[in-house]
Amino acid sequence: MFPGYRVSGPFRRWASTSPQSAKIRKILRRQVPEVPKFVQSCVSASKCAHYNLPQAVSLLTGQGHYSRMLESGDFAHAILDETDVFVLKNGVVVAWNMEEDTVVKKLLPLLRLAELGSFQDVETEDMDYVEEETPQDVRSGMIGDVIYIHGFTAEQRLLDKVAFSSGLARHTKLSALEMSSEKLIKNVEVISKSMAEGTETGLDMKAVERLTGRLLQIRGVLNLYSDITETPDQFWSQPELESLYELVSRKLDVSERIEILNKKLDYVADMVSILRTHLSEKNSVRLEWMIIILITVEVVFEMRHLVL
Repeated sequence: MFPGYRVSGPFRRWASTSPQSAKIRKILRRQVPEVPKFVQSCVSASKCAHYNLPQAVSLLTGQGHYSRMLESGDFAHAILDETDVFVLKNGVVVAWNMEEDTVVKKLLPLLRLAELGSFQDVETEDMDYVEEETPQDVRSGMIGDVIYIHGFTAEQRLLDKVAFSSGLARHTKLSALEMSSEKLIKNVEVISKSMAEGTETGLDMKAVERLTGRLLQIRGVLNLYSDITETPDQFWSQPELESLYELVSRKLDVSERIEILNKKLDYVADMVSILRTHLSEKNSVRLEWMIIILITVEVVFEMRHLVL
């Protein structure tokens, strides 16, 4: 009667012939989607902090690709080899029906001159999707980890791709921050291990200031300087697109990951504060000993004068 459950004996004959069983099979066929026949790949890639979108449009147009700015001013849309590509102001490129290798080796180099704050490494993410022309009342969504782009018109499907692209870009930027924070946490872990073993950390105040600056930079991008923690303004007046943006964010556990990352950064902040206090105390002790030595030398000279 149900997938994965084998019925034997007299109940098997009942299951195959009863009207109730037929109804159940009909309901299951209607509710459980068939495995999609044309699954394609959607790739998001981040190579910089921001893109100069007018320059990005100019670069793509100069290479003979159709390209335009979208109304919100935060997206540029281009068509490369019949593939929809979205360049986002926040430094992410999302390509629909393009392989990751093509995105990294062909698409990103085209946009290099439009990068602001380039990264050394490329952060990429990919998801499967299915695009279909459907009746007007069938909306886009997700089943499992597969995105379904549905719509009666190409324009509607394009708008849905914008919403999903924004959600995927949020995920990609967060992944890049998670990677940066892991490097910072590993550095702090080595330092804390040295302190626990009673050995020298090898750090001076400048090194601690660099750690502090890196920590503030990551926290700033996460909580202040980007839209990672909030819904982009352009979706406020379009609830259907906002729901798609929030859907992909929920599927990728974005809110939970932001909370976990902030907790990790709290630990790093505590550790950096302890390091700063430790170095300050060491410097104070060193200064006190220098003063004691100078006073001792002065006393010795004064006593020598008195003796002579």
